Amino acid sequence: MNNKLFKKAAGVFCSFLFVFQLIAQPTISNTSMPKSGDTLRYSNASSTALPSGWQTGGSAQSWDFSKLTSTSQGLFEYLSSSKTPYAFYFFNQIGQKTADTISLGVITLTNVYSFYTNNTKVFKAEGIGYSASGFPLAANYSDDDEIYQFPLNYNDKDTSTFKFNLTIPGGIFSVISTGKRINLVDGYGTVKTPYKEYTDALRVKTIVDQVDTINSQFGKFGIPRKTISYKWLVGSERIPVMEILGNELPNGTFTPNQVRYRDAYKTSSNPLAPVALYSLDKDSGLVGIDTFLLIDNTQALVTSRTWTISPSGFHSFVSGSTANSRIARVVFSGAGLYSVNLRVTTPTGNDDTTGQDVIFVYYGAGNNEYKVNRGTLLYPIPAQTAVNFNLPEGVILGNAENVSVVLFSLDGKEITLPCSGIHNNIVTLPIDSLIPGTYWVSNLLVNDNLVVPIKAAFIKN
Repeated sequence: MNNKLFKKAAGVFCSFLFVFQLIAQPTISNTSMPKSGDTLRYSNASSTALPSGWQTGGSAQSWDFSKLTSTSQGLFEYLSSSKTPYAFYFFNQIGQKTADTISLGVITLTNVYSFYTNNTKVFKAEGIGYSASGFPLAANYSDDDEIYQFPLNYNDKDTSTFKFNLTIPGGIFSVISTGKRINLVDGYGTVKTPYKEYTDALRVKTIVDQVDTINSQFGKFGIPRKTISYKWLVGSERIPVMEILGNELPNGTFTPNQVRYRDAYKTSSNPLAPVALYSLDKDSGLVGIDTFLLIDNTQALVTSRTWTISPSGFHSFVSGSTANSRIARVVFSGAGLYSVNLRVTTPTGNDDTTGQDVIFVYYGAGNNEYKVNRGTLLYPIPAQTAVNFNLPEGVILGNAENVSVVLFSLDGKEITLPCSGIHNNIVTLPIDSLIPGTYWVSNLLVNDNLVVPIKAAFIKN
């Protein structure tokens, strides 16, 4: 082969290699997953700013999210389990703080960590650590949630099941989550974000179909939940470089409610832009009965605002309020955990903020469709100064004197408190002397010798 022909052939071959490199199918392994010590920053963006056609999958795709703007930032921080408050329960695992507070109606969890295992075959969730009334506890999966199975390649599909059981000591409250996770690797190619352009992105569509079964003194009911997420993974980053989460309607329509992308720390590009802020008058209540107030606290001249609640279709705005009111009043028709997004516009810019799973709605006494069992019901929950409860069926004390209640705190301490009165077989128990926390009622003592067993619980605020 003469020199000219050799150069031409070599040029064609190099061009082929270059094109092949651009469209080569990437592979994701466990080396691209979070590790202990990682601090990975991301930006949130508005779901209304997504470009058209972003849902298209397939080979050698090009997704352009470069025009998104950061509305707020967050940080994923991963620690060795030995450096978390729950080292006693989890060994050689990766811990991530996922929430400061989670309200479950009858009890509030604080300082919540999720724990993961990463190996060459799978990245999976194995449990959570949490505190209740200041006491560190843990809950594990009896069937681990396999988030990713390795290696991940284009056109891969995997299906796994999971089961999680969170039971508060004393048996007054439990949540059992069972479900199925489906991962579909439905595309690869180039993805552009405001942070970077990646030519080796693999897109994973995840469908999580689960039912949360809640058992409490109010009864037992299941909450079905179906969430969809699209994640763009690359080998050089340990969190998705782009992630879109949302819900899918029965007709197959996907509604995004959270958008985030890998980013670097940044200061506000518009120092005059507003910061969307809101508050709730309460974070838990009864289906169809309790009205929740969503209050816009944005410190600016707001020209327009929109409240978005997800999952959608289970709430209504009442008392003349709408999705655009500064104080929106909402009643829910279905039990479950709800997220709230507030988007505001001002003369100097716009902003939005989302609270994930900030409202817990449940069935209880007072719901027409709720059938009260024969157990003892305490109210109000949570309480501040006193709790009331009906005596068990068949127990009549009349005008008995020296009535007291034996109860236990979360750490097992036994406490006896005198009742302030019994009227129409309703007992009133002052709780001013108790510190905030969760308490289990064990027995009712009458005239120091009659013991009436009681099985109930309450929360002191």
